[in-house]
Formats: sequence, structure tokens, C-alpha cells
Amino acid sequence: MPKEIERKFLVKSEPDEQIVLNRNHVSQGYLKIGIDYEVRISNKLHLTTKSGFGLTREENIYDITPEVYEALLPLTAGKRIDKIRAVCQLDNGLKAEFDSYLGANEGLRTVEVEFESEEQANSFVPPDWFGEDVTHISTYKNSLLAK
Repeated sequence: MPKEIERKFLVKSEPDEQIVLNRNHVSQGYLKIGIDYEVRISNKLHLTTKSGFGLTREENIYDITPEVYEALLPLTAGKRIDKIRAVCQLDNGLKAEFDSYLGANEGLRTVEVEFESEEQANSFVPPDWFGEDVTHISTYKNSLLAK
């Protein structure tokens, strides 16, 4: 299974607009939320499975059709999150996904950075606009925020 190596942070301040590459609305609905496993669909027409917790997780992403998305969406009632995502270019060639949550999680802002290796993740020095590292705090997992 493919691995996702990612760190998640709270946000102290908005990123400089000059580093924002794009913004879009992301809606994720959860079909299954387990202790260390989740299955979700997104308005980007993906079905994603994730397992594990913390820095390194197993992740699989499958493309789905609009019809499949619409058929599965009712199964996610009460287990959805909506956010505005800004993809930002960082100085070290990495990209950050800055999320401003909507709805029940309004006001929460997080930023995630994916890495090629655990060594790269562990040596990452976050920019000044990043806040507390919440990678290992389960209450900031999107699947729990969706409840």
C-alpha cells in the first residue's frame, strides 16, 4: 500500500498571498470511521482509504464517477467536513495545504505538508505562520472533525 508521510499544524496567521498557488472548496464525507481506519469520498471525485495514525499512514486514492459520488453521498450524512483549501508553495520546494474549515468547524485553520521520507518530515522547520504541530493529536484528524 502507498504510504502518506504528513505533518499537520495549527495556523498562527494567514500565509502571504504571494505563495498561494490556488484555492478551492473541499467537501469530504466519511463512509467508515474506525479507530485507525477511514473511508471517505470527496467532491474532487475520489474515494480514499487511510489506515494508521500519526506521521506515516497507509493511503489509497481511487477515482470515482459523479454518479458514484452522488450515490454514496447520502451514506455520509452527519460525517462531513467542508473547507477552503489553499495550496501554498514553501521555500524548500514543498507544498502546504492550508485549510480554513466551514460549518461546525468554522474558525479552525490547519496546514498539512507531505514529505518523501520520515527523515525529511522530522527535519522540517515550519515557516513562521505555522502554529502548534498537531500531527499526533487525534482530535485534529479530519475524520473526527467530521463527526
